[in-house]
Amino acid sequence: NGDEIYIINGLVAYLSTFKFNFDIGQQAINYYPGVTSFTGLTVAELQNDLFVKVVASQAAQLIDPLNADSITKIDQTVETAGAEIDLYGIVTSDGVIDNEFTLTDRTIDINADTLFTQGNSDLIVLGAKVAVEGIVQADGKVLAIKIAVIGTSQI
Repeated sequence: NGDEIYIINGLVAYLSTFKFNFDIGQQAINYYPGVTSFTGLTVAELQNDLFVKVVASQAAQLIDPLNADSITKIDQTVETAGAEIDLYGIVTSDGVIDNEFTLTDRTIDINADTLFTQGNSDLIVLGAKVAVEGIVQADGKVLAIKIAVIGTSQI
């Protein structure tokens, strides 16, 4: 469906201001200065370790890299405790241990109320591509409200 919008939140890594690209976790992001809309920051303020939200018109899990033609907006995201957050990334821990796992660079907590769109926490394994809807906790961890396992990756 061409009307769908895809959102990826995460820390900017491997920023190249010469090639106009960066990574969020394992997802490559290409952008066009002057075409891609920046909210809360300018293209010059984009830097590594900045938490951003990328809005695109194509599913990141289907396209690598996420092409600049599909990127509609890059927002600086300020995280505060209690804020709702959507994350997409690769599980970098050995599955769920003590009701938590690591998604790219974030610790995700799960509990009995966490909804899995398919299966259960057994699908959260090293290398799994996962989308999480959750709430930022005071300690910076994310309490997962809903989790979707999208596929696997080779890490």
